[in-house]
Order: sequence, then C-alpha cells, then structure tokens
Amino acid sequence: MWEFLAFAPFAVLPPGLGHRNYNRESAPAQQIKPLAGKPDQWGVYTVGGEVKPPVLRYSESAAYSERMRQIDARGTVLVTAILGVDGTPSGTDVLMPFVRPFDIAAVKATNQLRFDPATFNGIRVPVRIFVEFTFLGSDKAALPTIVQRGDPIEPPVALNSFWAAYPRRARKRRQRGNVSVSFVVTQEGLPVDLHLVRSVAKDIDESAMRAVRRLRFRPASRDGKPVPAHVTIDVTFLLYY
Repeated sequence: MWEFLAFAPFAVLPPGLGHRNYNRESAPAQQIKPLAGKPDQWGVYTVGGEVKPPVLRYSESAAYSERMRQIDARGTVLVTAILGVDGTPSGTDVLMPFVRPFDIAAVKATNQLRFDPATFNGIRVPVRIFVEFTFLGSDKAALPTIVQRGDPIEPPVALNSFWAAYPRRARKRRQRGNVSVSFVVTQEGLPVDLHLVRSVAKDIDESAMRAVRRLRFRPASRDGKPVPAHVTIDVTFLLYY
C-alpha cells in the first residue's frame, strides 16, 4: 500500500510517486520484497536462506459462485498474505487480479489455508506468501499453488504525480482523515476499477479519486511481461492551521 499526505490547500500523492521533497513528512512506500533473513519494517520475513519455508497442511479449492459460472472465464489470480507464527494467513490481498468474483473466491480460499509456520534459526517467524489460483472452468477445481519465491511479480511504478485539491468546504469544516483508494493497474499502466476502501466525505473522496485517475504507471511485470496488478493508496488529509 502506498501512502500520501494531504495538506491544505492541496493533497500530494505518495512518496515515490514524484514529489521526493515530501518524503520527510510521509511514510515510506511499502516494499513487498524484503531481504531474505531480514524482516521488513513490519517484522515480516521473506522465505530464503536461513528462513525456511512454511509447509502447507490444509487447503481448499476456490469455490465457484453462480456469478462465476455465468461469466465462465478462464484465467489466473495471484494473492498475497502474511502467514503468522500460528500458520494462519492474514492481511490477504490480490496482487494480480483477473475478474472481481474470481478475485474474491481466491482471497476466501487463501484465508482457509493452514501451514506449519516458517522458521528462522529454528524460531517461528511471520512471512509473506504468494498463492496462485488458475480458473479453467467450473468443472475443474481451482487449487491453490504456493509460489515460493519472494518476488513473483515486479510491482507497478508510478511515472507521474498530481496534486489533489483540498476542497474548500472541507477546509472550512476543519475536516481531515484518510481516504483509501483501491484500483487495478492495467498492462498499459492505467488505473482502472477504482473503488473506495475507506471514505472521509464526498468532496474529499472525489478529490482523491480524481488525482488517482490521472496517475500513469510502468506496469507490473512477471517473467519480463506486463501483467495487471492490484494497488491500494492511502490519502491522508491534514490541517495545520
């Protein structure tokens, strides 16, 4: 998840999206590829080296809903999650989306996985896992495949940045808060399928959404080929006067 802070009268997009002089006031962009053997800033490890991989003990196929059968599409969803020291996934999210009903089914199936947890020097540690589901039709089970490498895809990189206006009425109301916008970066580097994960107020939400729609990205890639990827951005609207 990227985060960016919004100050009146404008909101600036996240660090790493073009305004490096705001990095002192903004949280660093999330890294999904910490070094093996070293945790990231959240204490999550990557499998490799002395970090031994978790062992899958229980799984279920992604269940087909009636809507999925009506769509009758074929494709792959890549999901990521944090596997805790109890062997249970949490924080599950879609990295490489397909079609929304299929994405939801993949997330639900990932949450049902159970593991013997990863270990580092014999001690249980949380690790990031990556799970693939390939949907080939409702007559075939979409079973989870655990991707062991720590970097199944290269995440998208923003090529530009825009200011988002801090709405005048919101400033008068002294209104502040976090707007979370979730979207898919296409293979062409365009943000599509925007939806609000967390709302503040209609005018603030709309300002954040307008700014995100103007972003352009170098798309995510896998094996050197562009692929769609899921991104969530936090916009924090703050007032200091």
